[in-house]
Amino acid sequence: MANIKLSAFTIQPSITSMDYFVGVRDNGDGTFSNYKYTATQLTSQLKKTITVASTGSTLTDSFFSNTLSEIVMNNQSYIATVDFSQAGNVITGITISFVSGQKIIAKI
Repeated sequence: MANIKLSAFTIQPSITSMDYFVGVRDNGDGTFSNYKYTATQLTSQLKKTITVASTGSTLTDSFFSNTLSEIVMNNQSYIATVDFSQAGNVITGITISFVSGQKIIAKI
């Protein structure tokens, strides 16, 4: 197979269930592992729906160990560092607060 520059690949208009994505993971010991991911695997790992346990300005979840870009609640998007701050697995509302039973979608 001839070498092809990435710029020579055609642009796919939409992702389908038949598409695969190749990833390379640095194992941290000088070796690397290759993986093949599906579109579902990629998209499902980029967000999580969380039910708020108690009312307040802070929320804790293990998913927050990832750096969040935004959260969505009540059909409104809230941006990291503008509307909430993050420290480890805790987010704290700057312009928002959370209500027990409320569902939010956290996005990486």
